[in-house]
Amino acid sequence: MNVNEVLERFRKAEYHYPDVIWHDIRSVKLKPKLTEELVSMTPQEFKTLLLSNLFLPKSVSQQNADVILKENDFNEVKLKLFDLFLGVGDFKQRLQTVLDLKGFNACIASQLLAAVNNQEYTIYHENVVNGIEDFLTHVVDWQLVELNVKNADDYVDFNELCKSIKNNFGFRSLGELHEFFWHGHSSGWNFII
Repeated sequence: MNVNEVLERFRKAEYHYPDVIWHDIRSVKLKPKLTEELVSMTPQEFKTLLLSNLFLPKSVSQQNADVILKENDFNEVKLKLFDLFLGVGDFKQRLQTVLDLKGFNACIASQLLAAVNNQEYTIYHENVVNGIEDFLTHVVDWQLVELNVKNADDYVDFNELCKSIKNNFGFRSLGELHEFFWHGHSSGWNFII
């Protein structure tokens, strides 16, 4: 597959721009909620936020949101999220403390990170991983990056891989890269124009 050809077909697909714009808009909407309003947010408001259309469909279930709020001290959740977004210590350690909270996983944590800084972080999701595995098989063969992200080290490696792919293949943003691999895998790389 010629990367440039496939990327241009993707960019001409009818769903390309709305989905990529979603990444930008969600960041505009979520960033103030997560960095300014979180301090006064109630557990119910946080749950409503997690279940909103500002998160990938079906990535945070009602049950998962309940686990986050019922099995953690909500003040501890807020403190750890503030530290993740605004802290100055070791990033991997800050991320791992969030991943260690009940109900949090790489998909949820990365959606929060990408909302606060969509130029620096991408959303981890198995559909994106499947797309990378389909399209860039040599990356899998090298076994340099664990694509089944379970901890902060794995996410940082995955995110660095995505930034390298973005830069080397000319993606306009990490959101566009995310959508390219998601839709590419889902469509068998036959983008409907």
